[in-house]
Amino acid sequence: PVEFSLVGTAPAATPLKEKALPEAVHIDFSGSAAQLEQIGKPITKGIKMAPAMAGEWVWASDSRLSFTPRQDWAVDQEYVVEFQRSLFPDHVRLEEYEYRFRSAPFTASIEQIEFYQDPRDPKLKKVVATLLFSHAVDTADLEKRIGLRMQGQKEGVLGFGRESYPYTITYDKFHGAAYIHSAAVTIPLKDTHMELSIDAGARAAAGGQPLKDKLARTVWIPGVYNFFRIQSASLTLVRNERYEPEQVLVVQTTAGVLGMAMLRFCEHP
Repeated sequence: PVEFSLVGTAPAATPLKEKALPEAVHIDFSGSAAQLEQIGKPITKGIKMAPAMAGEWVWASDSRLSFTPRQDWAVDQEYVVEFQRSLFPDHVRLEEYEYRFRSAPFTASIEQIEFYQDPRDPKLKKVVATLLFSHAVDTADLEKRIGLRMQGQKEGVLGFGRESYPYTITYDKFHGAAYIHSAAVTIPLKDTHMELSIDAGARAAAGGQPLKDKLARTVWIPGVYNFFRIQSASLTLVRNERYEPEQVLVVQTTAGVLGMAMLRFCEHP
């Protein structure tokens, strides 16, 4: 008899896109553990997985066993695979006759948050943010946990009396991304900031363990005296209509400005 050890994989979260397939699980043995006549063929007995999953087991090689599911994995679920001795040749022994793995947990992130000025309407200013999720999010539950607060708004006590800045929220087709737009922001007299938070407990639509930690990010809101600033200025070379090199000054500002006003500033700062 020979004794083999085994190692395996755990499936990542299935991508939230069209025709995405759940990831297969592979179990690798430290030696040739398959009955040669079974290689490349579906296995119908000798393996049990709990919780049960619809799918197909197959010997991908003499030392690799693969399972391809026909349905998506549960969220943050432990699976136990048990092997019977009859699955292997008579001379093969295993250190362990079971393999345990866990499917991907639900995760979330505040991917981006910024103070935004509409390029077509300079008077419209707001905070926009993008949330990303590993699995389709439970939208009704999420919206109970979102807070958008300008510095100075009441925090409340144990969630009561807390003020929130008005916002709207939309989702992508698969509910794997959420887009938050605040109501129009009036430029304050002094610099301040706005915080976006997601309280602990948000969960996937398919269930599983909820988020354990609160997520939060802040964005700077410029005051009246800091709203317009020159962020950068640099010289570069460009080609004119005659393909001759000319020096050009590139100026980046925090808000829109009339071309003539900028020209006068550059001439007489």
